Amino acid sequence: MMATAREKYGSALRQTGKLIRPPNTPSLDVTMRSVVALAMFEVVKGTHHSTGTVNAHVMGGAALMRSWCPMPSLPFAGFRALLQLCYSMFIPLHVAGMPMPPDFYDWVSYGSQLQIPIDRPSTDLAVLIARFVEVSSVIHNHVISDGKPKTANVLQQLLDLDSDMASWENALEGAWLYETVHATHLPPKAVFEGEYHKYHDVWTARIWNYYRWARVLVNQNVLDLANKNPISSLSLVSAAARDNFLANIRRLARDTLVSAPTHWRHPSLDGQAQIKVESPGGGGSGSAGLPALLFHLKVAGCAPGVPRGYWEWALGVMQTIWGDMGMLHARSMMEAMRAHEDTVLRSSAAGILADDW
Repeated sequence: MMATAREKYGSALRQTGKLIRPPNTPSLDVTMRSVVALAMFEVVKGTHHSTGTVNAHVMGGAALMRSWCPMPSLPFAGFRALLQLCYSMFIPLHVAGMPMPPDFYDWVSYGSQLQIPIDRPSTDLAVLIARFVEVSSVIHNHVISDGKPKTANVLQQLLDLDSDMASWENALEGAWLYETVHATHLPPKAVFEGEYHKYHDVWTARIWNYYRWARVLVNQNVLDLANKNPISSLSLVSAAARDNFLANIRRLARDTLVSAPTHWRHPSLDGQAQIKVESPGGGGSGSAGLPALLFHLKVAGCAPGVPRGYWEWALGVMQTIWGDMGMLHARSMMEAMRAHEDTVLRSSAAGILADDW
């Protein structure tokens, strides 16, 4: 089945490449949706990614975008199409334990010269998440032993990255700020704890969510390494710092769940409610962004120290997506959520888990 899927993927890649070339080039929005849908191929596949298949999907999407992306001399909004592709790489590469492809930094450098001012935070965050993917690949592919210089070095890189991510968040202003709306009258299964976010547009909402899952995993990796390597972490991660990481994880995980209505229309919301909770367009990937949202929900629901209610709500959304759309990736994420539950219930690490698990 996967061999057939890859064959169809290759055909779709070639066909899309033909369709987006002049003189019949579609709109920017349609182009971005097509490219991101193709880029999601390995994410939708689920677990057990091989290095070869992930690399093929990344390079295929890159070649497609490079063949289409215009080369203007002035900043233009179409830069988001290239940046969207860059962002679509992060999840499959992280899951596969692979480093960023060298071309990524060339794309960002090229694109940063063409971006409009409002997109600068998007580019800055892309570089930060790329750093996390690089560190994650080291953790995934190397033996990390307590007391070794490499272990302390990896921990320090994560701590520096968390500090830089905090600075990124604190520097946001204007169109990048969002409003938290209280809406206890909306269905609890659609709106987490009676709140939702209002963003400037779907693009900024999506970038915010990428920031959240990446920083949650940065903090989670710090805690995991500190727990497994007490000697290496002794001078780097204090007890107070651990508490701060857990509090930060809970905040970011909650915000991920609260922002969910911006990214997906829950069927329990009627037409008027949908309009209220949605932000204006401009994100570019539409339903092709659902696999990424499912990953974000999994990260939030399975993060260390979060209440069980977070896990239950995220699982409920996945069940609804699976029932409403039949998306196999939703079922795959549900299985991962239940596997996490089994691990937690069998674990004796009570000191790092929320009291209500």
